[in-house]
Amino acid sequence: MAKVNFWTSTVIPMDAFTLMSASAKLGNNPIGRFGTGLKYAIAIILRHGGKIQLFVNNIEYEFYIHEKDFRGKSMATIRMRKRHGLGHWLSSKQLPFTTHLGYNWELWQAYRELHSNTIDEGGKTLINEVVPDGGTSIVVDCPGFCEAIETQEVFIDRDNMKKIHSAPLVDIYDAPSKYLYMEGIRVYTLRYPARLTYDLKNAYVNLTEDRTVGNIWSVLYDLSMMLLKDVNDRGLLQRILNVSKDKKNEATFETMELNFDTSSTPSETFRSAALGLARSGSIGRSAGTWYHSHVAESEKLGEVLVYGVFDGHGGH
Repeated sequence: MAKVNFWTSTVIPMDAFTLMSASAKLGNNPIGRFGTGLKYAIAIILRHGGKIQLFVNNIEYEFYIHEKDFRGKSMATIRMRKRHGLGHWLSSKQLPFTTHLGYNWELWQAYRELHSNTIDEGGKTLINEVVPDGGTSIVVDCPGFCEAIETQEVFIDRDNMKKIHSAPLVDIYDAPSKYLYMEGIRVYTLRYPARLTYDLKNAYVNLTEDRTVGNIWSVLYDLSMMLLKDVNDRGLLQRILNVSKDKKNEATFETMELNFDTSSTPSETFRSAALGLARSGSIGRSAGTWYHSHVAESEKLGEVLVYGVFDGHGGH
């Protein structure tokens, strides 16, 4: 089982593990903001049967579970102990949270917190690699942890993805995805897979404390309005709005979740792209609703074409 090492050259203060909601990240735009990420990560990893160690300037600390009676019930508290130079453990201290913290969180979320903290501190995440001396290392040895890193698409792989659109609201990458991202970090699981990857900007998204989108309807509205009014790339809009002819009933995030029926005044680029797709019978549901409401009747294109917009069979 591979060990994952989150290393930074900075020295972490012990208050990071003992004070809830204490956050004083370095840099101008840190990812962490709640002051709880390390605590959540420790609780999640221990709850999943893992081991988590801390090395601060090569001094070892260990987190472990200690069962304690609480009003007649056993409670899994978390303690932290420091290793003496001769190999013995010094006295430990109880931390102000239990393994119940983040009870519904999964291993990928623990990775998200630890890696985000590492990025904020200018460090690196290493898997079975030599770790530099000094600084701070958080070492995780946990069943399923590496698999979560490899399969859960927690962070956008910007180095290997092509950015095809950039705007104040969102960057769009040329790769399919099952998630929405914010500043490169997964923040929402989509009901339908997206054809493209959408990386929202911090200023436009409110997160809950579990680091997910607090108001998805606001995000969907803003994204729909941006595509409707502000995107001048006809090719990009055609990719987003269409239903491919060989997959006429294809359900995607773009065709099912976006809503363009809130405005009758789209950009000329959007109008051109939508009309072209409608006339070829390849327009998706979301843009098809806009077309039917604002264009079809006025242009009197006929019942056959209008019917094709909605059932995907196309009008000929």
